Amino acid sequence: MREGHIHAWNDYPLMGYDALALPYMYPTVLTWLSSVLCDWFGFEKLFIISGYVSTAFLGFSGLFMYWLLKDLVRDGAIALVGAITYQFSTGSLLNVSSGDNSFLILMLIPLLTLAVRRFDSRHQVRAFIVMTFLIWLLLDASMLQITSYGLIFVGSYLAYRATVQRDWRLMSVLISAFLVAFLLTYPRFSGLFEVVQQYNRKSADFFSTSWKNFDYFYVYQQVFPSDFLRWFDDKIFGRYPSEAAGQNHLNSIEGMLLYSSVWVPLLFILGSVRYRSKTFYLGYASERDARFLFWFFVIALLFLLCKPLLYLLYLAYQKMSFFHVRMILILSIPLTMLLAIILADIKEKLIGVRAKPMDMIQVLAPGVMAAVAAFGIEILSKHQEGFVFWEYGRIPGVPPGFADYLLKESIMRIVLSAGLFLVWAIGMFSKFNSNSPEFKRGGYLFLCYFISIQTVLGAYLQVNDIHSFQKGYGFEYGDLYYAKRNEFLLPDPTVVNSLRGLLENDEYRLILFCDRRSTNRWCSGHVPGFWHLRTVDGYYGFGLPKRYQMLPWMGHNDIRTIDFTTERKNTVPWGLLGMLSVKYAIEVSPELYTNAAPDPKNPLSVLQGIKWSRNPELVFPRAFFVKTVGAVRNQEEAFHFLFEKEGREWILDRSFVEGLMTPEVFPTEGKITVSGRGDRISVSFEPSQQARFLVLNDLFFKGWTARTDNQALTIYPTNLITRGVRVPAGAREVIFEYETPSRMWHNRLVQGLGGVLFVLGIIGFRAREKRTSHA
Repeated sequence: MREGHIHAWNDYPLMGYDALALPYMYPTVLTWLSSVLCDWFGFEKLFIISGYVSTAFLGFSGLFMYWLLKDLVRDGAIALVGAITYQFSTGSLLNVSSGDNSFLILMLIPLLTLAVRRFDSRHQVRAFIVMTFLIWLLLDASMLQITSYGLIFVGSYLAYRATVQRDWRLMSVLISAFLVAFLLTYPRFSGLFEVVQQYNRKSADFFSTSWKNFDYFYVYQQVFPSDFLRWFDDKIFGRYPSEAAGQNHLNSIEGMLLYSSVWVPLLFILGSVRYRSKTFYLGYASERDARFLFWFFVIALLFLLCKPLLYLLYLAYQKMSFFHVRMILILSIPLTMLLAIILADIKEKLIGVRAKPMDMIQVLAPGVMAAVAAFGIEILSKHQEGFVFWEYGRIPGVPPGFADYLLKESIMRIVLSAGLFLVWAIGMFSKFNSNSPEFKRGGYLFLCYFISIQTVLGAYLQVNDIHSFQKGYGFEYGDLYYAKRNEFLLPDPTVVNSLRGLLENDEYRLILFCDRRSTNRWCSGHVPGFWHLRTVDGYYGFGLPKRYQMLPWMGHNDIRTIDFTTERKNTVPWGLLGMLSVKYAIEVSPELYTNAAPDPKNPLSVLQGIKWSRNPELVFPRAFFVKTVGAVRNQEEAFHFLFEKEGREWILDRSFVEGLMTPEVFPTEGKITVSGRGDRISVSFEPSQQARFLVLNDLFFKGWTARTDNQALTIYPTNLITRGVRVPAGAREVIFEYETPSRMWHNRLVQGLGGVLFVLGIIGFRAREKRTSHA
């Protein structure tokens, strides 16, 4: 960003990858916004600026939901209560703390839903422009997996309203808007399409209907039927993974993150049983689209909590190892709309559609009582320590190896809140209740106040309570905390260069030993980019390159990661790592992980005490000339020769190349120097009177080109995963350059076509508006 250019190729983890193909690294309108703000306030304040931007997004999410609910129930107070539960829910706070690209969906889907509700056939052009803009923002700047769930909700809602109203013009507007928005964002999708072809995030045996691979994914996702209890209190199984015997996603952006107030699920249950003075009427009530919202929420929730239904979702998404529980973020939208509908029904029962004016005391007294009740419940709950163990075997729906106990604090909060709710319901709806209008108005206000106060109080404690900040071993077994102000600041360039020089990182790679208790096993996903270290381990959201997955990692690989831990040092495949040019291994200390220097006045002190070791096996250089080239037909045959027949130790003398017709012999003289980074790597050497074969020990990936003296060279997949080129006689340098698909001219041409269709859409819908007005 400082250079005015973002490199597409990231050199650092996993031998490199296309960073712009990642949903959260592609330059979007958010990148542009950050760049503008950094120009104004200084690049060194990027993190602070992003914090203010995220806070603004949090506010806008509540505002946009307020607009949607106000349109739905025509009551500002109810819309405010719903907006508070939406804005300060567990899922909302965790996502705004994690990344703007996923939280953006919580802002835009309510606006898109509002556009669906306000569609008027007399203003089709306006609807087309608004929908195109919103869908373009979603596709351009948000996390696409969650966006897909959001568009499923909006599309289903639109189809429902079109069916009820017998008017399909809105459907044509939405489809046209989606098509134009997709073409306008096609450069981003082109990168994703390419990555999906070269990477693998699918479970093995894709075309099999066996449950074998799904069982692994099901446990990996760690959302079980028992997680329904987290709707009543998010911390019921523990506040963080290490406290819950390894159960994951307790304080991360994945999980059952619907919690706002204990009374919200209780109200949902009450409304499901009794609505409009009819039993189970909410499921078939046409007013305010209640039946659609109810069944969409219930069916989608069942898809997440019921294993056979989740299996169907798993198949629908091509067996990609996505955490489908992220759908919870979208379910918070129909849930909030249902909450507003139920509150509106309760208001009509208790005080009528048009309530009489109340004085200040009548308005504030229920609020004071609700605050006393909410704080009292919280204080009593906080005095409960420890867990209650499930006495009758395992908690139903939880596989072995996960928590079989419940947090006493959460149980107390649920019991006290449910007891208060029961007293409130009896007082309001039983035949023994008071018929005083003042009593009913006070009870209704108490309901709104209590939900709002308990939600805000829970949000405050989620951000500021003791469990939200690091103590003892930070990040223990996957725990997440809010970092301190002196942690995770960008490293000083002098310190970065010192570390890279110490590890000879321009010439060789390294691996990272992560300590589960202090840095989490995925430290390799953070440290390489943070410290600009070239490693073979790391994390990539779309999985690992298919060629990379074929290597014998001896159990140090996962669907999306290569990681090494201090607990498994004795199983490191040093021979393989030597082939990949790994010379060093370092243990990642908490200081290095967070860049928290022991001596704040001396940034270099962060490097003190770093434990490192050398590869005991033969280490191959980053680039070398090979004497003999063996021709192989494909990557499977290359793997056979490297790891099953001849052995990788002969690579310096004989390398295996895909795409050559016959074996060849080449001279190997000449000193080699490698320079450059990112999208451009230069390999220079002494000239020779004969052709040579150069092996660059960097990842082979479609999109790289090579040239020498303006002559294009073919890059061959060499030794399964690296690049090889045939260097002509007399050449002194080979330039490797990477072009990401999103910057290719033909993909930009498709984007231009989207702009043309946008103009044609405006013209077409304008003409249809005129025909409608004359009809």
